[in-house]
Amino acid sequence: EVKLAWDEENLYLHLDARHAPKADEGLQLWGNDTLEMFVCPGLGKEVKYMVATDPNGDEWTQFDRMLPVPQPSDRTWRPKDLKITASKSADAWQCDIVLPFKGMECTVPTPGTDWNLNVVRTAKKTKPAEVVSCSLTMGDHHNAVMYGILRFCE
Repeated sequence: EVKLAWDEENLYLHLDARHAPKADEGLQLWGNDTLEMFVCPGLGKEVKYMVATDPNGDEWTQFDRMLPVPQPSDRTWRPKDLKITASKSADAWQCDIVLPFKGMECTVPTPGTDWNLNVVRTAKKTKPAEVVSCSLTMGDHHNAVMYGILRFCE
């Protein structure tokens, strides 16, 4: 279960994953269950921001400039006020992401504003891994052409 909310400062994402998580402390983030959020402010897909985490609270942040021509990914991007919290038990894990608008190249959305969005949850304990996404990206979570639309409402 994923919930999104927003205010004049932040975009909020909450995950309730009701399954036994793969959360090995010795693995890198991508070896465990993951939650990934991709946002492209507006509908022009000029830039893309990615925030990812696992049940241990490990994190990955990335910025991609896609227009006028694709640029190399910037792995140093991490907004100062970004908050990622995760907790886990034997049969579930939860996560909260607070993504500040001031950490992105965007204007603060107003009601009726549309952005492109993809949220992906991967469960690694199942064989094969179970992947659930809000956008059908044809196996490439970075495929912004296929992202869904997030409409900011009152």
